[in-house]
Amino acid sequence: MRINRRSFFLLAAGGAALALPNAIAQTSRQTALPKPTPKAKFQVYDSLVYKYRPPLGVPLIRTNGDQYWKNNDRTKPDEAACRNYARVLKEMGRIIIDIEFWDYDIRKASASSVQETIRKVIQIVDWMKDEVPTLEIGMYPFPPIKDYWTPVANPSGIGDWKKANDFLRPVAERVDFIAPEIYTYYDDREDWLKFAEANLAEVVRIGKRAMPIVWPRYHVSNDQLKYQMIPGDFWQLQLKTVRESGVDGLILWDWEPETSLNPEWDWWKETVRFVKANAA
Repeated sequence: MRINRRSFFLLAAGGAALALPNAIAQTSRQTALPKPTPKAKFQVYDSLVYKYRPPLGVPLIRTNGDQYWKNNDRTKPDEAACRNYARVLKEMGRIIIDIEFWDYDIRKASASSVQETIRKVIQIVDWMKDEVPTLEIGMYPFPPIKDYWTPVANPSGIGDWKKANDFLRPVAERVDFIAPEIYTYYDDREDWLKFAEANLAEVVRIGKRAMPIVWPRYHVSNDQLKYQMIPGDFWQLQLKTVRESGVDGLILWDWEPETSLNPEWDWWKETVRFVKANAA
């Protein structure tokens, strides 16, 4: 994403994207999910930021959580700031709004607080669309709400998770697409699959055009693994899982503006192969 790491931490500190899921005892196995149907057409978007890297030949996209405010007041959006940013984006033609610090989970906050978040997000979208009607707007990190431990270890909570996701449907209806995260918190591949398949099934259930964001590094919240590159075969599994989930595409994201990408990195070689085989 467009901000530096320090700013990323500050912006995300209140959101689900930053917090490492707390380990809890596994209570029962997740029930089997219906087999998804992959889309015939699949779009890959490039949101990788490096000092230098080879091109992938797919459309660029950026995420941003900085440009919607006046005097850095993030309690409410500012109309002039939103309209100005929409004009800045006119040439690129697309953006992912990244707002992680407002309440968006009715399991953790009051319905009225989440409803206020919905209202403010929709206001941002409406101002930007009114200014540049052709602008394509996506939303991160919700809906749906990323949830690791419910599908992995607490399937009795899936009903409440679905209700919380359904509460956010007005946001999905207003944006052009949704861009939830499918990140890697631990190196347990079996649990990652449970997490990813359940979360991707929720993305598909919402019924909106969807391009989940994937990150070729372990999540920053894991003190032992943070920023380490995901092994090539694990990354291949992740790309394949997203491709076969029934979503419309995916977004490749990493933020290393002071680093040159090494074409010999395993995850990069897997990415190149995947793009050649799957990108529309």
